[in-house]
Amino acid sequence: MSLHYRNLVAFGPTTLRATICYNMLRLCHIKNGDFICDPMCGTSAIPIEGALNWVNCYHFGGDAHEKAIQKTVLNIAAIQNQMQTSNRSTLKLDALQWNVQHLPLRDKCVDVFVSDLPFGHRIGSRSENPALYSHLLSEMARTARTGARACLLTEDKASFIKAVQALGRYWQRRLVLNVNIGGLTGFVFLLTRTTSSVVQSWTSLRDGENPLVSEGNSEETILNDASNATLSHVQDTEARNQTE
Repeated sequence: MSLHYRNLVAFGPTTLRATICYNMLRLCHIKNGDFICDPMCGTSAIPIEGALNWVNCYHFGGDAHEKAIQKTVLNIAAIQNQMQTSNRSTLKLDALQWNVQHLPLRDKCVDVFVSDLPFGHRIGSRSENPALYSHLLSEMARTARTGARACLLTEDKASFIKAVQALGRYWQRRLVLNVNIGGLTGFVFLLTRTTSSVVQSWTSLRDGENPLVSEGNSEETILNDASNATLSHVQDTEARNQTE
C-alpha cells in the first residue's frame, strides 16, 4: 500500500493524500485543546491525520453523503483496532452526516477548520461552487472563534476568491499556496477569522438563503436590514405597551 494512504482502508473518489492532509494541518499552527473541524470530510482523511498527530486536540468531521460517513466509520474502526492492539489511547475523533449550510454546531466553538472542498469535477459541479463556497464560509464564520484559522483546498480558485471577498468582513486571507493534486493545480487558502460578529437577517433565515450574503445584496445592505428590522420590532413593542 502506498504511504500516501497509510492510515485508510476505505477510500472515496477524491481521497486526499495523507502528506497533503498533514501539511494543511501544520499550516494552522494547532494548539493543545483546539477544536478542529472538517465540514466536508469525505472519508475523513484530514480528521484522521489530525487525530493521529495532534492527540491533545478534539477532531470532528461531517459530510452530506451517507456513503462517505460509512467509509469514515470503517477507517476509524480499523485504526482503533490497531491502537488497542498496541495498547495506545483511542482517537479523539467523531464524524456524522450533516448539511454544510446548517452546521449543527453552536456559535463560536471551532478553533481550526481544515477541508478539501469539492472541485466540481468528480464531486459537485463548477456551476454550484459559488453558492456552496459562500454558504460554507458563512457557517464557518458563525461557528468559528475570533482568531480561528481555516485551511481550505480547492481547484476552483475564482469561485473561492469571490466568496472570500463577499465575506471579507469575517475572513482575512493570509496565504495562498499551489499544490499538485493528481495532475490538477489546487490552491490552499489560509484564512483567519476576524473580530466582526455575525449578524443574520431574519428574512434570509426564514427563506433558507445565505444568512450573510444573498444575491443582489451587499454585505453592508444585509447588516443594515437586520439592524432596521430589530429597531422596528422594538418600536412596535413599545407602541403596543403604551396602548395597553
